[in-house]
Amino acid sequence: MLHAGMNALSLFYIFLAVCMMPLNWLLETRKWYLLLKRDTDISFIKSLKSVLGGLALSLNTPNRLGEYFGRILYIQKGKRITGAHYSIISGLSQLLITLIAGLSAIELLLVLYPINTVNQNLLGFIFLPVSQIFLLIIILLVIVLYLNYFNIIRWLYKRTLSKRFFIETQISDIEKNLRFRILIISFIRFMIFTTQYILIWKALGLTFDYIQGAAIVSIIYLVMAIIPTIAIAELGIRGKVALLVAGMYTNQLMSITTGTVFIWLLNIVLPAIIGTLFLWNLKWKEKK
Repeated sequence: MLHAGMNALSLFYIFLAVCMMPLNWLLETRKWYLLLKRDTDISFIKSLKSVLGGLALSLNTPNRLGEYFGRILYIQKGKRITGAHYSIISGLSQLLITLIAGLSAIELLLVLYPINTVNQNLLGFIFLPVSQIFLLIIILLVIVLYLNYFNIIRWLYKRTLSKRFFIETQISDIEKNLRFRILIISFIRFMIFTTQYILIWKALGLTFDYIQGAAIVSIIYLVMAIIPTIAIAELGIRGKVALLVAGMYTNQLMSITTGTVFIWLLNIVLPAIIGTLFLWNLKWKEKK
């Protein structure tokens, strides 16, 4: 998959990108653990198994929705609805960072790397002012939801006939400093997988500087967050999006595609395989 004639620096870039994969998922586990330990008795190792198990279950669900509910298999039954809510909050924090980074990236590319983006390809619409205003509205709505999640859940509890998921639990509102810590971790994770992309692209000979590369990757993740997709079919869609976005600034299309495949295998498939092993082990223990 990678170029046969790579030099030592290229191999070093790949090595760094690979080393960032476990750090990425350890940080996601840290988010999950910080939320869970408020109401459940769970270890960090079990939280890690929960995160990777959720990732394994997400491969056949739209926009990885199965990840949220796959995680709760490792939580005691009386706390699983609580865990599902915490999983949503964790996902909202990452979504918020992705949306903000994507909007910032659009503005950055328009100012620092001007190009006739509107007419370049099918993704040109995201550079239109009306699309940016729409995206800003979505960001504001996600902020409101993230900051007032349990208040909204309690409001829905009083106004819905299907109260099981909107059950009025004893969960207290998440402390402001914890919400902030969760967002910081989400931001660090975003910087990690953005850097992974840039490192792999550099190893393949692409010449984006960090700012331009980070902006391009941010838009790729923005589009992937918006487009409905199934994780197992995500590779083709992500590859197409990467070609459309990065292709506005380079004609090295093969390197773009190769890097996208490598990142998908590294960050999604490999951890999901590990998560599948954890799920099998969990199922085996339950049968006993």
